Formats: sequence, C-alpha cells, structure tokens
Amino acid sequence: MEEFYTFEEELQQTLNQGEELLKNLKIFIKQIKIQQLLKQTVNLLESLNVLIEKYEPTSRAFEYITNFFSTGSSFNLTQLQNNIFELLIKLDFKVELSKLLSEKLINSIQSEENLSQKLIQEKLISELVSFFSSNSENKLSSSTELLQINSNQCSIFFVVGSNGVGKTSFISKLVYYLKEMKNKKEKILLVASDTFRAGAIDQLDILAKKLNVDIQLPKESEKSNSLIYRTLKEKLDKYDLIIFDSSGRQYNNQNLMAELQKQHSLISKFIKRPPEETFLILDSTLGIYSHTELEKLLNSLSITSIVLTKMDNTTRGGVIYNLREKFSIPIKFICFGEKFSDIKEFNILQISSQLIDAIFSNHKILPN
Repeated sequence: MEEFYTFEEELQQTLNQGEELLKNLKIFIKQIKIQQLLKQTVNLLESLNVLIEKYEPTSRAFEYITNFFSTGSSFNLTQLQNNIFELLIKLDFKVELSKLLSEKLINSIQSEENLSQKLIQEKLISELVSFFSSNSENKLSSSTELLQINSNQCSIFFVVGSNGVGKTSFISKLVYYLKEMKNKKEKILLVASDTFRAGAIDQLDILAKKLNVDIQLPKESEKSNSLIYRTLKEKLDKYDLIIFDSSGRQYNNQNLMAELQKQHSLISKFIKRPPEETFLILDSTLGIYSHTELEKLLNSLSITSIVLTKMDNTTRGGVIYNLREKFSIPIKFICFGEKFSDIKEFNILQISSQLIDAIFSNHKILPN
C-alpha cells in the first residue's frame, strides 16, 4: 500500500511538472510572438519613414529654391540643378530623364538677369511640355478626334490592364464621357468578358444600368472567348460601339497573356480588322513600374491608347514623362476619382502645370 501511495505521489509530481512546463512553454511562445510583432512594427515604421522621406515633395530641393528667393543669397546654378534633379527623382522621374530635364532648365535660365521662383516654375513647365510634345502622336487635340469611332460600321473598343488598375471603372467613365460630356448619340453595348471574376461582372452590370446602356452578360459557366464570339455574332450589326472588358492579367504569366492575345485576335479575325481602340489602363501610383507592364504587353497586343488612373492619389507624376521617353503610344485620358465624371482628356500643358504647381505649393496632383 505504501508503495502505491509513493507511485501516486510521483505521478502527481510529474503531472505538476508537466503543467508547469506547459505553462512556461505558453509564456515562451507568447514572448516570441510579441518579439516578432515588435520586429514587424519596427520594420513597418522604418519603411514608413523611407516613404515619408521619398515622397515629401518640398524636401531639401524645394527649401533651397525657396530660401534663395527669400534671402537673396548668392545664386549657385550647380546647386539649383542638383536640387531640381532631386525634385524630379522624388516625383519618380527616371534618373537619366531627371538629369536631362534639370540640365535643360539650367540652360534656359542661366542668361536670365531677373530670376524668380515663378520664372523657374514657368521654365520647368515649359521644358516638360517641350519634352513630351516632341512626340507627334500626342498632339494637343481633343480626345474626340483621337478616339477612333467609325460612322458607317460598329466600332470595337478592347480594354486591358492588370488586376486592380480600374478597367471596369474606366469603361463606365468612358461611356459617361461620350454620352454626357460629348453628347454622343451612338448606341453602346458593354460586354462583361471578365468571366474570371464574378465581382467584375456584377460591377459592370450595375454601372451599365446606372448609365442606361445595354450590357451583354456571360451565360452560366461561359468562358470569355465564347462570350466574345457570341456577342460579335449576335450584336455587331445592332450597335454603333461595343466595349469589351477583359480579365485582369499579371504580365509575367505567359499563359494568361496568351489567353488575352487570343481574345484580341478573335475580335480582329471576326471583324476583319483590329479593334478601333485597344486601351491599356495603367495605375499611375505604380510609377516607374508602368514601364515593365507596358513592355510586356506590347509583346502580345497592339495598344492604341494609354489611360492613367488614380491620378488623385499620387505624387508620382514622372510616370507620364517616363512613358513618353520610351513609347510613342498616346495617352488619351486620366481618371482621378470614383464618380463617372472623374475623367479628363489628357492635356500635357495642364498636367505639367499641375505637377509643378503641386511641387511648389506642397500639394499632391489634383485636377481642377
């Protein structure tokens, strides 16, 4: 009996030790999680600090320009050039382009006798416009002239872009632009050919009803190619303009890009010509990464027009000029909000003025 009690006591002691060990283990795990959380918080704060430093539009460069004109200090063209260069870099201009534009600015003002902050702003705007407008495909004409809409047959617009850039939203704005802002009378059909995402179909359906235009929806389990073919076969002679949405594509996925290319080719073969417009929608907040998107897509599709979205939420105005440096594809529109009316024809003089004014007034780019 005594041996039994001894065993029972030892067992209880072992259980108690196990419970204590488990308790300590839980505390240890909790401490590790806290340490990991603290580490993540520190990393986040460090990243945030980097972002703040990068996108503070007035920084040392703007302070130098302001201080010069407020104190009347001795003018240093080299210092001014360096700081204009820094401003452009912070606005996501490419390095070589920033160097080129800052050099051109200095060359244009070095013979001026009465320099002022206003003059530097005007000269910088002039250099940006001059650089961009050297492309004959982006003349300062209205987008109604630039949009290819046939008067004697149905026109086809095809809208492409990666996930989340605002393709569906742009389609609704474009319809509003044509109907309400330009008072066009064309009979329009929207096609919800982003069959990979049910939310996109529902979204376009709702927008079509609000805009009072017809929409072609996919049948149950119908694929994009089937919907496109069915639409062209049934609706081509019944509408003046058909606008096809498309599924968001990550351009490093060759299979998805091949599918997009097939859709574009299907349309071209059916109507025996390319779509009148193939819009590439680019998120302006991506900045320099827009180059990568465009280069990859150009290997698959013939893009006729670029649209920049989210222009109300970016300090990366350099994307416009970076695109111009390498590509001749015209930018047709900018979008900057959630309302149907938040769309503007692209105008390089207006954009350049807003960009430089934003720098010197410490505000983001906001359309008037």
